[in-house]
Amino acid sequence: MDLFEKLHLVTNFHCNAVCRRLPPSFEPRKGAGEVKILRQTEDSITLFEKGKWQGVYSKDERLFSNVFRFQKEDKGVITLQHFRLGRDKPQKVFTLTAIEPHLYKSLKPHEDDEDTHFGNVLFDTHFVQLSWRKVGSQKNELHTVVYS
Repeated sequence: MDLFEKLHLVTNFHCNAVCRRLPPSFEPRKGAGEVKILRQTEDSITLFEKGKWQGVYSKDERLFSNVFRFQKEDKGVITLQHFRLGRDKPQKVFTLTAIEPHLYKSLKPHEDDEDTHFGNVLFDTHFVQLSWRKVGSQKNELHTVVYS
């Protein structure tokens, strides 16, 4: 099973976020929710995430949603895009290259106006794990999402 075949099967996710700045700008948080496929073609799949974050210490809860697209490019490369500015404005997060049959990594960080992004995707028949680092003058974050 390849990554796109597995992504077509996901229905839920668990996630966590950690701020690595000192002092941290937010407390560690964990979340969970459901995933729906918004659009799929031979070369891309767009996922809609809807869930709830909870602060690890405060137990404060916050609802959230995200839209991500995994887009196949040339030579087995995959681009991850985040639709944080709206459905017509995808923002490139990073490009992933197959390192092993079930592991993709960003070989080169992607820089936008404010931050540098890099990460990896690990998957098997039971899950897809997306790990994503955002580093900039105002942040140093690690986000992990496990889709199943």
